Amino acid sequence: MLSSQIIQKNVSGYILKETIGEGSNGKVKIAVNSENGEIIAVKIISKQNTKARKNLEREIALHQCLHHENIIKLMRAVEDKNFVYMMMEYAAGGELFDKIAADYGLEEDLAHFYYKQLVSGMEYLHSRGIAHRDLKPENILIDANGNLKISDFGLATLFKYKGVTRRLTSACGTPPYVAPEIHCMDYEGPPVDIWSSGIILFALLAGNTPWDEPTPRSEEFVAFISHPSLDYEPWNTFSKPVLSLIKGVLTIEPNKRYTIEDIKKDPWFTRKNEMITNGKCNNPNKLAERLVKKLTMAGEIKIMEPLESQQEVNLQPDLEANQSSGILSYSQPENLQKSIDDTQYNYNDQNIMSFSQPINYIPNDDIFKYSQSQSISFSQSQSLLFPAERLTHFYTYDDPKIIFGKMKEVLDGFLVPYKAQLQSFKISFSTVDKRKCPLNGAIRIQYVDHNLKLVTFKKSKGDPIEFKRFFRAVIEAIQSNVNEE
Repeated sequence: MLSSQIIQKNVSGYILKETIGEGSNGKVKIAVNSENGEIIAVKIISKQNTKARKNLEREIALHQCLHHENIIKLMRAVEDKNFVYMMMEYAAGGELFDKIAADYGLEEDLAHFYYKQLVSGMEYLHSRGIAHRDLKPENILIDANGNLKISDFGLATLFKYKGVTRRLTSACGTPPYVAPEIHCMDYEGPPVDIWSSGIILFALLAGNTPWDEPTPRSEEFVAFISHPSLDYEPWNTFSKPVLSLIKGVLTIEPNKRYTIEDIKKDPWFTRKNEMITNGKCNNPNKLAERLVKKLTMAGEIKIMEPLESQQEVNLQPDLEANQSSGILSYSQPENLQKSIDDTQYNYNDQNIMSFSQPINYIPNDDIFKYSQSQSISFSQSQSLLFPAERLTHFYTYDDPKIIFGKMKEVLDGFLVPYKAQLQSFKISFSTVDKRKCPLNGAIRIQYVDHNLKLVTFKKSKGDPIEFKRFFRAVIEAIQSNVNEE
């Protein structure tokens, strides 16, 4: 584990700030240029892990030669006695799939928009002889204008060098997204990325993955093979043109699978998309509005009219009545926004955590002024555009010790291993999702004012859609327990 002493460390003129991602070998932190305020992301890897160090050298060598609008840019890599620092472009919009509702997905035009950008980045990688081998929602980020960025080249490798192509033998990737031939440990690089892109397209449309792994152990995968007509949900909810493309991309035999050129000739792929000009989003405001609309339909956020049109209502709680009320709201109570904005808080840095990559970096002492509420006005949604904070938090008037206890009870009931720190009201957990993939994160209770608390769930590892499912399961269990009391 990386030392907390580097939180305010200066690395090549950049001050390290909040952690925005974690993995088994290191962390990713926000970093701010001490002179001009430029914001970047820094991946930090300990030198003590010799195996990780070897993989890191390969990752840096591959990543630093990549320059494409749909790929996160590696600016440079530096090191000191204890750590290696990869200084990268900052994807202000966070993970794309944080903007996608579980089991709802995106409207087809938006899926088309993002798939075209994904294929563009993938085509560039393959033209440089590089296979990513770990394309999945966690590694699909978006910038401040909503454009897609491929990230994390920790499993990437060269499959072609100086005109010579080699077959690959390492079994790697994330089970729901890997191609079937990965398990044979003898495969070509481009087809496995193309397969993964097909699973991502499915997830964009359905808000879910089609199976947990492409093996006979998966009933969904067996059904996919044995029922080629795919006349069952959610396959039969897709339009015929996009379903035809998905079938071509998810062809079992690698030598019959669509290539990049096949995809680029496909009628659905070549259709006109009004959101794209020269490969980029031409109307970020409209794109953000359409993303928010779908989340609203799924019930993940609530769109309000502008504040000036709302009636002022005094919602000060009766503290006795609310002592054990459980969850008050998944959105910020409307009457509190002004008081929060007008109040100065002196929070300790260790007790405030950014949810993910904010649209603009905000110092910890201002976090509640800008913290994304799930209740967003039209004017706010236009100014925030693609806020990176996850929609996994709720508000309550309960005593923090009571909330803390309820969280532990639910996690115990779910058989989820965790570490609880009562003094800081933090619970770190490590589990697996329904696809048997790692799902790690932390739950933290923070004061908004003297009475109101904000309970945040922050993912450090795992599928963003599955993390939303976990969040929902926890809060539903809490509500159920409250109703029984």
